[in-house]
Amino acid sequence: MGLVLSTALNLVGGSFAFLAASFGYVADGFTNLRVLCDSVFRADPTDKAKGHLACVVLARGGSKGIPQKNIKPLAGKPLIHWVLIAAIESGAFDSVWVSTDTDEIEEQAKHLGSVVQVHRRSPEVSKDITSSQDTIMEFLQHHPEVDLIGHIQATSPCLHPEDLINVAHMLRKGSFECVFAVVRRHQFRWQEVKPGNWTKPLNFTPAKRPRRQDWPGELCENGSFYFGTKHNINKSCLQRGRVIYYEMKAEHSVDIDVDIDWPIAEERVLSYGYFSLLELKLLVCNIGDGFVDAFNSISRLLKDEGIQVQLLPRKSSGEVSAKMFIEKWMKELNFRSWKQIVFIGSEESDVEYMKKVRISTALPSACPAALEASSFKCKEKTDSDAIQEFVKHIVNKRGEAKEKYMKIPRDFGSNKVLPDWFQQQGDGKIRQRHTDTHSSTA
Repeated sequence: MGLVLSTALNLVGGSFAFLAASFGYVADGFTNLRVLCDSVFRADPTDKAKGHLACVVLARGGSKGIPQKNIKPLAGKPLIHWVLIAAIESGAFDSVWVSTDTDEIEEQAKHLGSVVQVHRRSPEVSKDITSSQDTIMEFLQHHPEVDLIGHIQATSPCLHPEDLINVAHMLRKGSFECVFAVVRRHQFRWQEVKPGNWTKPLNFTPAKRPRRQDWPGELCENGSFYFGTKHNINKSCLQRGRVIYYEMKAEHSVDIDVDIDWPIAEERVLSYGYFSLLELKLLVCNIGDGFVDAFNSISRLLKDEGIQVQLLPRKSSGEVSAKMFIEKWMKELNFRSWKQIVFIGSEESDVEYMKKVRISTALPSACPAALEASSFKCKEKTDSDAIQEFVKHIVNKRGEAKEKYMKIPRDFGSNKVLPDWFQQQGDGKIRQRHTDTHSSTA
């Protein structure tokens, strides 16, 4: 009965969609009606936004602007690792691929674990003039099991898993055939003219020049990713049909084009990039001297995870001195990002640091400001139990992350290797080796 009703409503929805299209209206509402019917009555959907979603990162070795750009070290690891880690830990893809033409890039891709597969592209699609469209089309010819593509640019190192999760959901559950990344810009544009001619504004009126807060700005592609259907790609245009954008945060919209961008991008990555929980190096506690037993307990537990535990002296809870201690520990452990730190706070002076680190919590007895600033809310009522709860949460989440790198992909003839990167992170060894090993080829 459910299937019959679903089919009938699908026909009704399809009819209305046809009529709406005839009069020039967008049929998303009617399309969503069909999706809703399929969901409610569990009919077998024929929606194009179903099937195998593959992440594909194109990484050619012959970069002209920056030699060996895709594996050049950025903030401690190869450029390509930033987007691959985001893709893996999103859990949004049925398979994760790197399309390359060099052994060096293949080696770095496989270094992340068995979940990453490598497609060795042909010389015909490895030229300077080859488009991304042609390269992806060749990939699909070798992997007919793929229905949906998430093309992620290796040059967007501030990509976060949350964005990929949201976009994959839009493509799978919505009526869209293509979803791509944009960022909002507030830039006044002028028409380019030849010498001797007058220019004119393109997107504003100079006599009524708007203030930034009064102007929503414009949406511009930021190049981070392009998701779409195999049907569109085989029609030689990914951005066709039912196309929608996904707006990313400005601080996450980093695109490396030239070498001069590298130091700027590195600072942005250290502040706004995605750091895996497997990259945690330090737990900072401002919990007082009355928790020696708890401190020793969590120190032993996190030692096995490669995470050092440090206790801030209570007399040093002021902003300057606390920061001095933390930066000293960061230097000793040879890492630079606050996103590789977790924090247990209790005082108002901790709030600044709690907002900068990867995860933070506050003791039940903490001040209201610290409790509000914490990203993880402990359920335990006593301070000692809350400390244990927080540390167990970190260990469990790291375990879940490790499993994603050990995930056995749907293997269609590719070579798989044993996990490596996440194990080294778990050993607590600084992954500066990536930089040292490949600096000569960068």
